[in-house]
Amino acid sequence: MLDVEHSLLENLDFYFQTENQNYQTVHTGYSQPLESRPYKSRFFAFPIVLAAHSHHTVYLRVQTQNAMIIPVLLWVPNDFHIKERNEYSIQAIYFGLVIAIALLNIIFALVSKEF
Repeated sequence: MLDVEHSLLENLDFYFQTENQNYQTVHTGYSQPLESRPYKSRFFAFPIVLAAHSHHTVYLRVQTQNAMIIPVLLWVPNDFHIKERNEYSIQAIYFGLVIAIALLNIIFALVSKEF
């Protein structure tokens, strides 16, 4: 998995040279529909298959009006899924705590009758 961990890229074009010298092309970005992403994620992830000790050419073309930060990581698919699951777990704990604090404040407001 080729992972671009920055979600504020307006247009991101991914070009990957396949075995028969053709290019696999993906046009995505936050200005494109979510269906244009090859892997549905909050960041941009591109599933690619690389043979051991092989040479491939990968191009990324980025156009954005935001800060152009392009952190690109190459993952083994299993490790990528573990990282993604851990990030979602941390987000679930965070939002769970926010909801619990909001409910606690509502209960305190109702008990003290200070609307």
